[in-house]
Amino acid sequence: MKRLARTLAVASAAGSLLLLAAPASQAAAPAGSAPCVDVTTANAAGDGRISVCPQGGSTYRVTGFIETSLPYDAWNGPICSAWFIKLGTSYKSGPIVCAQPNVPTSKNTFDYTTTLSAAPTGAWLQQVWI
Repeated sequence: MKRLARTLAVASAAGSLLLLAAPASQAAAPAGSAPCVDVTTANAAGDGRISVCPQGGSTYRVTGFIETSLPYDAWNGPICSAWFIKLGTSYKSGPIVCAQPNVPTSKNTFDYTTTLSAAPTGAWLQQVWI
């Protein structure tokens, strides 16, 4: 019984040290703020990852990437893939990447801040034409 209690105490202390050693970039959102929205997806439009995290007030940091292997369409204009950030019942368009002539894969890595009209509730990746 003493051995079990000692093992649990050591494991608890080790877990506490791991939490204290977490880098600032992985720190929890400020108290009272919405959590980050993290989405990773792969579909016919492309694949990517997006993270939308509160920075205070209505400011959010948006990071991730978007990649597409869609073909270039010389007749109808560029075919693109875009992230859309869901804001309750509305949305805001996010990062975009478009197919390029004679390039098999196009990729866009992003890291920026933006102002959103509401807390994000999700995100999705879809094909768009511009």
